Amino acid sequence: MYDRGHEIDALHRRIQELIRRNELLEERAENERLRRKEDREMFVGKLRDARSAVSAEQMLTEKFKQESVLLAKDLGRLRWSISQSQAEAIENDASSTEEDGDSDES
Repeated sequence: MYDRGHEIDALHRRIQELIRRNELLEERAENERLRRKEDREMFVGKLRDARSAVSAEQMLTEKFKQESVLLAKDLGRLRWSISQSQAEAIENDASSTEEDGDSDES
């Protein structure tokens, strides 16, 4: 009977140890699950921020493209205006040179 009682006590202690180990493993698994959830939420937040930043950069890029087109058009008009002014100046110089030459001959 003593052996039987001793065996029962040993089994009871073993069951208690297994229950404690099981509780520790469940707690560890829950902690891991929570850590992964927090990591996932942090990743989603960073991803959202990155998408926002990309969107803002795309808007700025589009704005700069539009400004670049407008500046190119303005530059084209300015070059045309300068070339017209230069052509008129050359014509005026040629006319004044001819007039000077005509007045010298008189």
